[in-house]
Amino acid sequence: GVPIVVASQWNVESAATAQLMGSFHRYRHLEHEPTASALRRAQIDMINDPSGRFSAPFYWAAFAVFGGHSLY
Repeated sequence: GVPIVVASQWNVESAATAQLMGSFHRYRHLEHEPTASALRRAQIDMINDPSGRFSAPFYWAAFAVFGGHSLY
């Protein structure tokens, strides 16, 4: 009964995932972005982070949206 899932396709690094998911949920819930858009914005935030700590695709590219469309 789950309409949509965001999941990683390979093992991920914990600190980077925490940062990515924090941004994702902020966009998803507070800014009411659709799931795919919220994930994309969170990934772009990682790429453009001035510190460059997690800008490599290894840290953010594992995540994808699977399933249909769902709004909260």
